[in-house]
Amino acid sequence: MRSLSNYLAIACVVVFAASAAHATTKPATPAKKAPAGVSVTLVNGGASAVVDFTKIEVVAAPAPAPKSQDWWAAPMNWFSSDKPAEPTTTETNLLTAPLAPKKSVVLKLGKECKVTVSAKFEDGSSIDPVAMDFCKDKKLTLKGPSEE
Repeated sequence: MRSLSNYLAIACVVVFAASAAHATTKPATPAKKAPAGVSVTLVNGGASAVVDFTKIEVVAAPAPAPKSQDWWAAPMNWFSSDKPAEPTTTETNLLTAPLAPKKSVVLKLGKECKVTVSAKFEDGSSIDPVAMDFCKDKKLTLKGPSEE
């Protein structure tokens, strides 16, 4: 009986030591996290004020509701087309006030690095939508078509 209690005591010490050693080991390095917030310095290099700096996002269409296989009960989508819903785009103007020539401002773009942007100037000229990676490019200088 005494030897059984000794074995149990030794087993408890071994288990305790193993769990303590496991707890002190360094955890694996986590995968690289997405940035908390992406920002860009927008510089107006044109001769006219920038009145609109737009962030364009494509919003995926919701998944269609499954069709019922019951022949006796007409489902809600019985007369709807089989064409899937189209994705939509949302455009957000990031400027709160026009950006004067040769001035700059820091804008927060959200969590996504790759963003499509466009711009409109006070003189009526504009810059077509361009996809950019703002994790790499932290500064964007806008020039009107006449200044290029």
